[in-house]
Amino acid sequence: MRVTRRQEHVDAYWARRWAAIPADEAAANPEAYPLRHALEAMQGVSGPVLEAGCGSGRILRRFHDQGARIVGMDYVAPGLAKLAQADGSLTLVQADMRRLPFADGAFQCVLAFGLYHGIEHGMDQALAETLRVLAPGGALCASFRTDNLQNRLIDWHAAQKAKGPKPDGPGQFHKLNLTRREYESLLTRAGFTVERTWAAQNYPFLYKFPLFRAAEQASFDESRGRRDGYRLNLAGRALQGALYALAPYQMCNVTVCLARKPGREAA
Repeated sequence: MRVTRRQEHVDAYWARRWAAIPADEAAANPEAYPLRHALEAMQGVSGPVLEAGCGSGRILRRFHDQGARIVGMDYVAPGLAKLAQADGSLTLVQADMRRLPFADGAFQCVLAFGLYHGIEHGMDQALAETLRVLAPGGALCASFRTDNLQNRLIDWHAAQKAKGPKPDGPGQFHKLNLTRREYESLLTRAGFTVERTWAAQNYPFLYKFPLFRAAEQASFDESRGRRDGYRLNLAGRALQGALYALAPYQMCNVTVCLARKPGREAA
């Protein structure tokens, strides 16, 4: 696993980031990450759901508004406080993924987007806890930051812009970057059965350049991007599509994995 380092530790980064932006509106674009993948995982799910690492709430609010019994969990207090203020009917829990305060088999599905690669120590423990709180046959839909060409370019660009530590050099822990073999091995070792993976885009590298943004998103608005997906214009989509066709797992910035706890849920 390759480690990306920045000038501030990942914990400080997320505390600052969630304190700086408002609570999300419900995710609205079913074709965009992560809603597209959450909808896939939620097919046939009628029991309780956990969104681990719910952040500012775009996925949590989408399913809550549709009547799902969903719990939002994060370890960063500012984001949870803003969500509670925005909608007092949400069920929110502050907790560490490595020590979950839930009963064995409590959830039929766990959604965990952008979570595990931010854990500096204890990835195996976090996955073991995820397996524990899933009911037999329950699904985990999780994204991992991919160790590939696009993310190496993103890290290089961020280091140049900040004039800070080189991505692989000295500095504070920011994220893990995992190959497909590495995250599938971690999931299998924890006891999951891996069913499917997708190459996906959270924030496309081309979106960093206004030239490639959709007209309605020409001016950067993070709340809109998180709600609707970070959209490219025709030129951006054409270039992105060509690169994806050549090497999807080199040109994505996250890989989404659908895995399942073995067994059948009790009737």
